[in-house]
Amino acid sequence: MKPNNFNFGETWRGEKVNEILKHWLKEVSRYTTLKMVIAIGSRVEGKAKPWSDLDLLVVVKEAPKGFARWLNFRVPGCEVIEPRVYTEKEFFKALKELDLTILEALHHGVLIFDDGFYEKAFEEFLKVVEEWDLRREKIGWVSLKKLKLSAKTKT
Repeated sequence: MKPNNFNFGETWRGEKVNEILKHWLKEVSRYTTLKMVIAIGSRVEGKAKPWSDLDLLVVVKEAPKGFARWLNFRVPGCEVIEPRVYTEKEFFKALKELDLTILEALHHGVLIFDDGFYEKAFEEFLKVVEEWDLRREKIGWVSLKKLKLSAKTKT
């Protein structure tokens, strides 16, 4: 995990993404209990263009369902922020199902906010990586366990 003083660059309008992120965190914190926020994607990987968004894995205590969830995490002036929101329960279920957003975040994301949730999340991540014998390759995530099982069924 990289330090949280990471520079996310500027938008095509010259706005500092870090300042937009601070504003987004402040606004969202007014109506929800954040557990963990991790930045992922091109702005973390050094591949961002000025028009790139800032992808966030956001874990909250509670979240509404459907369209209301999307609306609750949209903040005027923070359109560059692209949150992917999970409740704690949804997060652990999705991790066990090898959700790519979560795998990427815990593997090489930038921790933005943590109320103590990260430690438990990372422990579970390590268990899943071991259980599935996961490896992060240039093409993405590969399960050596799945490859071995697949090879056995073909012979």
